[in-house]
Amino acid sequence: MVSQVTNIFEMMIKKFHRKWCGVHFPSSIQIVSPWDTLLACQDCIEKNIPGAYLRLGDGDVNLMEGRGELLQPYSPSLCAEMIETFSLSGKGIIKALPIHSPQFGMWEGMKPGIHEASDSWACDLLARCFEYFIGNYIYSPVALAHVTVSDRVFATNFMRFLKKQNPLFIGNENIPADILIRLFNSDFHIKTPSENSYASIERIEHEALAAIYNSSQNYNVVVVAMGCSGRVIAKRLIKDKHCNVFVFDFGSLMDAFCGWNTRAWIELVQVSDNYFDELIKQL
Repeated sequence: MVSQVTNIFEMMIKKFHRKWCGVHFPSSIQIVSPWDTLLACQDCIEKNIPGAYLRLGDGDVNLMEGRGELLQPYSPSLCAEMIETFSLSGKGIIKALPIHSPQFGMWEGMKPGIHEASDSWACDLLARCFEYFIGNYIYSPVALAHVTVSDRVFATNFMRFLKKQNPLFIGNENIPADILIRLFNSDFHIKTPSENSYASIERIEHEALAAIYNSSQNYNVVVVAMGCSGRVIAKRLIKDKHCNVFVFDFGSLMDAFCGWNTRAWIELVQVSDNYFDELIKQL
């Protein structure tokens, strides 16, 4: 209880400082492009480098600070694990943060509602977790979603590459089997709740480790699509001494393929009504 109160107090002090003293970052801090982000993931996989593509966001920061987010309530253990996740660094660790903005970098097609944040919002988010990015690149958390609508050929080639790895999939229990077969060559699915996945984290980890240990492959690719708790699963898997894995967070593009309009960009992006249906058939 004392540590929780201390964390909340420290968070309040930092918020007060950001509000009244302002946050200023040098122009040299730029976000990695969506293309280079995916190429970094592909390079790790091709070289059998263990690691993870961690799509960290404001919800993850909230949980790290001792607050809940839309689909994941706070718990002290989740807070501690999220701090461990943010603290990961080194070879194979590709940490992303949603700071696409005029100051930190944005690409054609990004605009308010479609992956673009204001400078003030992006600066505030980065200030809340900057210590965990010191010495690290800041990668794009919307890499696959953005290139899928802005560079279809690149996106198709990347997803075909991912499919060839025969990845283990961990994600939302409501994702249809036919979507998984088209994306990953298999409908094998470690199912996670659509909300509060952390409540089932021990079962999810147990099933994932069993599948990895029983695999005939010396190096495994794991794809997750389960919200903030997916980052915790990634952290647990890559810290397991018996696992040689790369965890790729698929992100909200999975929702688009399922026909779920869960994000503003899915509604606002200017593509044909059957764009995602036709694309997935090409994989």
